[in-house]
Amino acid sequence: TQILYEEVIQENPSAFPAEDHPVGNVTWMEALLFCNALSVRTKLKPVYTFNINEVETNWDANGYRLPTEAEWEYIAKAGTELKYAGSDTLDEVGWYDNNRSETTSPVAQMNPNAWGLYDMTGNVWEWCWDWYDTKTYSKRSEQVILDPIGPDFGIKRVYRGCSCRTKERRARVTYRNKREPSFQGPYVGFRVLRNS
Repeated sequence: TQILYEEVIQENPSAFPAEDHPVGNVTWMEALLFCNALSVRTKLKPVYTFNINEVETNWDANGYRLPTEAEWEYIAKAGTELKYAGSDTLDEVGWYDNNRSETTSPVAQMNPNAWGLYDMTGNVWEWCWDWYDTKTYSKRSEQVILDPIGPDFGIKRVYRGCSCRTKERRARVTYRNKREPSFQGPYVGFRVLRNS
């Protein structure tokens, strides 16, 4: 939420300021910096180390981090094969262009998915760790990888989940989107997780 982001980072970049709305206008790198800052604040080991233009990841650290694309889809599906995160009816689980105006909405107003997670579909897109690669999730891929982390380099980072300005056809839980990691848009935020 914006209130948590502001407590940790001491600023709110969102285009639609409201404490209980998801944070937006956050670049991929800003999401990583938030993860490390939240980890330090809660006395956990930070996941990311920054070296000039590179980010090293300690996957064993217990701090907060962005989900991989595979993790994001796994938790959004929550053991189901539903079209959206929690339902086959988009209006039940997500804010998108047919049921929302120009702004984001308060979090946790729609139904959660089967694991109790809200807003995995709609409101704001959510950055993932991975570089975008068309072959990673291709049905024609020669190699099936369990829990892939994606390629080691690329041009664009993945974000998932659709936003309140997204058309229904792009709201499916399997839909993949990508932008340069420096991209900062009013409908792009993130979700954090950590290893238990």
